Amino acid sequence: SLVDARGRIDAGRIAGGVRERMSTLGADVRVESPDGAVVHGRAVGLDDDGSLLVDVTDPGPAAAGRLVRRRLDVGDVIHLRSV
Repeated sequence: SLVDARGRIDAGRIAGGVRERMSTLGADVRVESPDGAVVHGRAVGLDDDGSLLVDVTDPGPAAAGRLVRRRLDVGDVIHLRSV
């Protein structure tokens, strides 16, 4: 059930069900936010609150290509094709 013993909605169970059906997880994506910011990376997870988790390459000069996990709660998600 998606409702716990106290009658509250179990967000973790809902998010888990969504994760199982998402074709986005594992895909390379571009996320365009309403403020015009664009994030490129790989969709790797979904938080219990519905935020998409995307691993992106840190652009900082000291980062040397280190991956950083971004939590995105709003935006248009575009699946990128492999070339």
